[in-house]
Amino acid sequence: MDLIASFSSQRVRTFQFFKLRGILDDDTLTFLFDTGAAYSVIGINNLIPSKSNHESDEQLLALEKIIRDEIKKQGVSERAQRLKSANNIDIITYPCVSRGVSIEGSKQTDFYFDLALSDYINLPLLGSNFTDDCNYTHKINGQIIVSGMKDSPGAESYYGIKTLDFSGIKKGYIGRS
Repeated sequence: MDLIASFSSQRVRTFQFFKLRGILDDDTLTFLFDTGAAYSVIGINNLIPSKSNHESDEQLLALEKIIRDEIKKQGVSERAQRLKSANNIDIITYPCVSRGVSIEGSKQTDFYFDLALSDYINLPLLGSNFTDDCNYTHKINGQIIVSGMKDSPGAESYYGIKTLDFSGIKKGYIGRS
């Protein structure tokens, strides 16, 4: 059964953003609502909260090791067809799923996305694989209001593809704190 939702974006200038909680831990990530992106994408650098450069670098290296170990353990391959950035750079990504993610405080669901281990992704993007599974309206000069979505928005784009289950990453990352 589809989820009846009622939440709206935060508007910053001409951009629309949604907050997702629970991807890696209980931190909140802010995603740009991007109708031009084929998939929802997160850069590894987006998963580490901003702290001092040295502390963030250490956390990033530790997280990258945990992710690479899980990729190997789970036997996940990079996406066969690389994603392209807006400036036409090929980006290597890994299909992923994180369970128990809440979008703007809604009921927890599975969230499907691609993870880039490079730092080309400045902001996490909510792509059309997600938005195509949502019922939303965009007010003139206003917010985007989501009034409904499938139980696991974006999942169809990942059927038949081995995805990296973020549960092991969550456990390894939170366990090292």
